[in-house]
Amino acid sequence: MKKGLLISLIVIIAAAIVIGIQSFRISVNEVVLERLDGLTDTERGVEEQWTLQDRKTIKAFAYAERFASKNKGDYDIASPPYQFKLGGEPYLLWIYPSTSLALIQKPGESAATYTLSRSSSAKLKRIIEKQDGHFGEKPSSANSG
Repeated sequence: MKKGLLISLIVIIAAAIVIGIQSFRISVNEVVLERLDGLTDTERGVEEQWTLQDRKTIKAFAYAERFASKNKGDYDIASPPYQFKLGGEPYLLWIYPSTSLALIQKPGESAATYTLSRSSSAKLKRIIEKQDGHFGEKPSSANSG
């Protein structure tokens, strides 16, 4: 009886380890980061685009998305300054130099926004600052007119 219980316990622990390892596995090869032009949701355009392929950067975006906390309620917020594509899946990204937390949202899902952790927000800020010399500036379409 004790031997059977011990074997069952070992199998359960092994399964938990395998599942845990799988949850941290990153299967995408690039992140496409886009600075948006600041127009309305229906007229959103891309001002600049970067394809990021280093594993550390991909991991930062993947973990930020995977471990973001869902916010309750429907939000009416300004157009996002960025969008990123992870494995072809697009995410809108509200991130600014002056705030400590960033938000993401899947396009078309206005009822669901997700808050990134402080750590993930800080990592993404550093990545964006490195790529985009205009980080924190208003989009050029917002400056004209």
